[in-house]
Amino acid sequence: MTELVPRDENTFALVRELEISGILTATGLDLSKRPDLGYSELESLAAFFGYVQEVSRWALYDTMLTIERRHGDDFVAQAALVTGRQEQTINNGMSIARRIPPSRRRDGVTFSTHAEVAAESPNDQRHWLKVASDERLTKIELRSRVQAKKEGHANVLTPEPKVCPTCHREL
Repeated sequence: MTELVPRDENTFALVRELEISGILTATGLDLSKRPDLGYSELESLAAFFGYVQEVSRWALYDTMLTIERRHGDDFVAQAALVTGRQEQTINNGMSIARRIPPSRRRDGVTFSTHAEVAAESPNDQRHWLKVASDERLTKIELRSRVQAKKEGHANVLTPEPKVCPTCHREL
């Protein structure tokens, strides 16, 4: 599993400091005001924000599923107000989280890639998410592979080797 605080145990404190000082806002991060930050600190911030972006989708929709289980299902309009998301976005996200429980999810595979197989059977979800993880497929690549299998195109099922764009050697 990805570490919550990538590389630097002070990342949370730095993020909080940036927020308090107004450098980190809801609309951006103006690091020109912090020329003292070195490469490792900037890299930790990038890793942290990348992690937060991916994990927050699962956390948001899993929280909403918990609200639904504990307090009934008439809260989507309120959730839209609280989160700033459209009701349809919330319904779609909850549907994906409901169809793919945490035990079936794959670390390192994006939420949108999981969404590509949400309508599949649990066994097919496991299979395709493992393929996506092992082969580091994008959602578009996974969508193509799933569709090819459904259409019986065996030649599309074997992935083309990844090639370096510079030297053209197989990776």
